[in-house]
Parts: sequence; C-alpha cells; structure tokens
Amino acid sequence: MGKEKIILTGDRPTGRLHIGHYVGSLKRRVDLQNAGDYSKMFIFIADSQALTDNIDNPEKVRQNVIEVALDYLACGIDPSKATIFIQSQIPELCELSFYYMDLVSVSRLQRNPTVKSEIQMRNFEASIPVGFFTYPISQAADITAFRATTVPVGEDQEPMLEQAREIVRRFNYIYGETLVEPEILLPDNAACLRLPGTDGKAKMSKSLGNCIYLSEEPEEIQKKIMSMYTDPGHLRVQDPGKIEGNTVFTYLDAFCRPEHFERYLPDYPNLDELKAHYQRGGLGDVKVKRFLNAIMQETLEPIRNRRKEFEKDIPAIYDMLKKGCDAAREVAAATLDSKGKEPIMGTEGLATISKKVLTHQMTYPMRIEDYRKVLQLLDSRMIPDQAKKQQLVNLMWGGVEKVVNSVKSKLDIIFLGALSNKGVFEFTSENNPEGGVRGNIDYGMPQENIATADTQWTEANIDTVDVFEDIQEIVDSAQEKVTFDRILLDQKRLSYILRSKKMKQVIFGSDKSASPLLLANLNELMRSNGLPVFDVIRRMTRIQDNGKIKEYKPWNDKNIVFVPAGRLGVIKNAYADNELRPEPGVTYSDYGRIRISQWGKGETDNSNGVEFTKAQSLSLPVITEINGIYSLTVEL
Repeated sequence: MGKEKIILTGDRPTGRLHIGHYVGSLKRRVDLQNAGDYSKMFIFIADSQALTDNIDNPEKVRQNVIEVALDYLACGIDPSKATIFIQSQIPELCELSFYYMDLVSVSRLQRNPTVKSEIQMRNFEASIPVGFFTYPISQAADITAFRATTVPVGEDQEPMLEQAREIVRRFNYIYGETLVEPEILLPDNAACLRLPGTDGKAKMSKSLGNCIYLSEEPEEIQKKIMSMYTDPGHLRVQDPGKIEGNTVFTYLDAFCRPEHFERYLPDYPNLDELKAHYQRGGLGDVKVKRFLNAIMQETLEPIRNRRKEFEKDIPAIYDMLKKGCDAAREVAAATLDSKGKEPIMGTEGLATISKKVLTHQMTYPMRIEDYRKVLQLLDSRMIPDQAKKQQLVNLMWGGVEKVVNSVKSKLDIIFLGALSNKGVFEFTSENNPEGGVRGNIDYGMPQENIATADTQWTEANIDTVDVFEDIQEIVDSAQEKVTFDRILLDQKRLSYILRSKKMKQVIFGSDKSASPLLLANLNELMRSNGLPVFDVIRRMTRIQDNGKIKEYKPWNDKNIVFVPAGRLGVIKNAYADNELRPEPGVTYSDYGRIRISQWGKGETDNSNGVEFTKAQSLSLPVITEINGIYSLTVEL
C-alpha cells in the first residue's frame, strides 16, 4: 500500500480573498477536492501567522476569519470533503514550531527570498517581528503536523516549501523517519503562478490596494478593470501594442476560455488571434478590457451569490469551523504523540528500557605532563574556544576513542543480535558485562515470518538436508508480501552449505566433484533461479569486561535471515524521556548520537593525573522493514 496522499493549504485572514488567491490556489483546491485523488484535505485560516504583522490590530484578524471562511465556501470548498480549521485553535502547532526553531539558523531564514521580499514590502527594515521572521518555521509546523504530502500554493511560496523540506530531512536524520516530506503543487496555468495587481505591480496584495476581491460587486469590478495597467506606449488604436507586462492580457491568460469568444467577442476565434491583432496595431485597450470584464463578471457572479447565501447563517459557519478545529487538533495531537515510532516496526519491547541508557565507563592514566596541559588549557583565556577544544581533543582522544568505540560496538551487538534472533535481543552478563542495561528488546517480527527447517542443518544430516528446498519454501511463502534481496548467515552456516552433497549435486551434477564449492558458485546458482544471494556476516565486535577488552560474536549462527532490498536498520532515539541529565562540573561532548563526559581527578593517584571518561548512548538501533524480514531456524 502506497503512502497516504494528504493536502494542506491555507490563507492569512487579513482581509477578504481576491482573484489572485482564486487562480493561485483556491480553484485548484476545489478541483482536487472533487477529483477524489487525495484521502484527506486540510485547509486552515492562518490567524496566528497574520498576527505577526498585525499585532496592533488583532480585531482586524479576528473579524477576517469569518470573511475567509465565507470565501472558501463560496468558491466551492465542501466541509464534508475538506477539514477547514483555524490555526490558533491547534496549540500543537506552536509546540512543533518551538522545536523546529532549533533546526534552522538565522542566516538560513535571512536567505529565504520570500521572507526577504515580504520584509521589504512591509518596510520592516531592522524592526522585524520575530514571529514574522520565523514564518517559514511555523509554516513547516502547519504542514508536518498533518503529514501533508502535497501543498497547492502559488510560485512565491516555493522557497517556503523548500524550507519545510529541509526541516523535515534534518528532523528525520536526528530522530528517524517520523515526518513526511511535502511536495509543492503549482497551478497548471503559468499565468496563475503569480497574478499581478491591477496596477501592474509584481504581486496582487490587499495591503497595496490593487486587488479584485471575490465578493466584489459588478460595478466595482468593471471600474477596476477599466483602469487596469496595460502598455504605456499604446497611445493610439493603430499603434502596435505589447503583450509582455500587459496586465489585461495576463488576466486573460489566467481566466479566458475558448467558449468566452463565442459569447463575448465572436470577431476572434481564440486568444492567440486577439493577441496578434493587438501586437500589429488596430485594437484598442478599451475593447480588450470590456472583453476581460465580461469574463470576470461571469466568473465571479456565482461565487458572489453563493457567498451572500452563506452570510445569512453566520452561526452555522462558526459551528462548521469548530467541528473542523476539533478534527484537525486530533490529527495534530496524534503526530506529536508518535515519538518517532513507525507503524512498520514493533516497539512494545522497547518499553523495558524506556528510562535507561547504555552506559560505558572506563579509566585511563595520562602522563602528568599531559594532564597539566589539560588544566592549563581549561584555565586559559588567551586561546580561542575552537582552538582550545581541538587541543583538548588531541590530548584526550586516545581515551575517548576507546569508550566511543565501545558504545558503537554495543549498538552493533543489539542490531545484529536481534536481527539473527527472530527480532529479539536480550541483555545478558555475557554481552553486557559492564552493566548499563538489563532486559529484552522485541522489535516485533511477525510470527508468520518465523520458520524452522524440517530437518536440522547439523553434521549428522549434512548428506540428507536439501538446503535449496528449505530456502525455496521461505521464498515461496513470502512471494505475495516481499521480494528478498539477500540471505544473511555466518561463516559456520555457509561452510555447512558448501560441504552439502545435495548442493554440490545441484551445482556440479555430482556430489563427488573434485571442484570445491565456492560462494561465487552458490550465488550464481541463486541468481539463475531468481533467488536472493547469500551475504556472509563475519563481524566480531569488542566489549569491555572489567577493564579488559574481549571479542564477542553478536550473530546467532543457528538462524539464517531473509531480507528485502533497502535499509535494514537505523539508529534513533528509543524514547523521548531517554535523555541524559548533565552533571555539574562535567564537560560534555557529542560524537554523533554518543555523549562523552570527562572528569579530571587531579594529581592524587600515585602522583598521576587520571582522566575518567564515560560514554553514554542516547539511541538504540531500530530494525526497519521488520515486517518484510524472515527468519529460518536451521539448528535448535
């Protein structure tokens, strides 16, 4: 089943909506709503965002909430098909924005071209409200809270969508695949990407007074169209006119349809012929404007009439908005409650360690000269912080590296151990002698994905076991669900297969062939039969045991594991409350998802400075695609 398709879009309630909103997004929303290609549609009134540059006049924003809602309904937005809600009534959006702020730099916001143009248009200069400056962050929260896959907007919003995608990618990199990366949906008609104002300015804007509102009366529409900006060089009818930058023709590109010529201007078969006549001369601006006026009146009349009907029952509009807000908040709350958990993986077993972290600690001696250098560096005010940090790393890295590698090994042990043991890992004194965590982790491999060979792959059965048949049974059982890419096994189990007489017969035609059976021969056979190839896990890792390093094999050699193509696992936080609390007087450093803390004990132990180093992991490996991984037990 593919990813659920969800639309989210909205408007600021700073006034009634105009035709720029209509061709840029509103008309497309109605078409998408009625097409039924999207499972959910969220349309919100961005009153919180509107306050960022209207904080001195909150009443203006409040009153225009109902105006925008009326325009939505008048254009054809159906509350039974789309959830219409008010931004300020979803407090989860503020919470998300707060966390996203840590993922975006000030310089990145300053580079956003939409933010720059909006600041310039409002003459904010150095007095930029912080809320307005961080508009791209709040917009990312709006989109991601509802897991929107598609955002239909005008061209000017493309930098905002790119900002949202950056936030999503960074968040998912840190916390795992949690948020959905949205895509922009631009108008099909290029003229609708950014409809200019009636004065020819680059953008139609309520604040600039160059709009034609959706609720505009016929007389006002005609007045604005007849005063529209055209070609300043087109002074006489017989003069050639320019199409480029001519607002009237831009509007015709956006609104005109072939049937309009038959009704209002039968002298021309289409818009191209009208443009050609204007360009060669002999066509006056007034005639073209009258044609545009007829089209706009036809377009806006049904919208205006529907709006007047909805205005008769304002309490019903408020009731509709309340229901939409309740539904929207439920969805946003579910997103925040997800804590990065994916439905594809079983996480119930992780609850056993929800309040613990993997902790490794060890001591190592430093030469007294080196230790004194550490103290001098820490006390120095002459050395820049960055240089100081680098010198400290150089002096202490040997010890730090040991504990970092120890934590990495433990993460490796968990991942490989669970993968090779039917999705379950148990902390024991053997794999976790230094302590830190006890209990089990169950990643939730489905029971139907777990099988046991009819005959065990033991030395006693080496001449009778049909390895190829056992593997084929697993592949056949899963063919409706997944296609395997590899079979993971250790060297011991591979050796068993290579020595199997039945396998030699399949490949060489005789079990007495003098040729040794190699992994390359085996995988060639697998490929030719459309089967997954063998991938040998030879990994050994090192763990600490009372200050000593010993080798440990995390893979359970009694199982072979069938995996699909793609990522097998990612490192992500186990739970939000699985955090490390800083201790006073301790220096912390982060190496990826591993935190290092260091204490200097002074010159007390045998006149040596001793550095105590502890590494703590904030994360646990997660097996992704666990529902598509199969396990075959070949030896009990």
